[in-house]
Amino acid sequence: MMMTRDIPVCDMEMLFKVSPLAVMALVSLCFDVFKIGACLPRRALQSLAAYCAGLIVLDRKQTSMRIANYLGVLSHDRMTRFLGEGAFYCSKLMLHFIHLIQLFRGKGFFAIDDTLLPHPRSKKIKGVYWDYDHALKRNIFGQRLVVLIWSDGFWRIPVAFAFWHKKGARPKYRTKNEIARTLLTWAVHHGLKPDYVTFDNWYASKKNFRLILFVTTGLKCTSKPV
Repeated sequence: MMMTRDIPVCDMEMLFKVSPLAVMALVSLCFDVFKIGACLPRRALQSLAAYCAGLIVLDRKQTSMRIANYLGVLSHDRMTRFLGEGAFYCSKLMLHFIHLIQLFRGKGFFAIDDTLLPHPRSKKIKGVYWDYDHALKRNIFGQRLVVLIWSDGFWRIPVAFAFWHKKGARPKYRTKNEIARTLLTWAVHHGLKPDYVTFDNWYASKKNFRLILFVTTGLKCTSKPV
């Protein structure tokens, strides 16, 4: 316990020991400050606050079962259901944070690129193909992702991504450029309006130019990946 101007103040470590629920209340207060309640339903917001509090308080094995038992405010089943819907909520949270940053720092810009997730010993995983890795300078087995990132020069936040599949692997083949346009259209549909879009020369197709010039005021193409 610390003293500040003769007023007792409980430090965070003491707070964890005295009342884990107080940590959950602090997390909920932070959510209110960032207006996260505007993008998540109440039950999901409560589950997220409990989960974050459990990650803070517990020093190891922060499983949904252990967090639920330690806090005693949510059931294990409810916590598990929330985590199972995590992909949907993560998308909404990312969009919310981007909108929040844009209020203070401007529109920002999009970066379109693709990356390879190496799986050198996993030939049977769906979406794994023999592909060239620019980092290793050789072909390896891996999954190719087309990624759309929002940035203002300081923050870099992933907005959306999609797996690319080789011809014949799926009923309908989509090129990386087609995937990039789908991701860009989805982001703009959800209210993100960038000042410009950056990409390397792989994505410098006419259809990409038309879409980018339609949704924004500029584009930047480089000979190297962004």
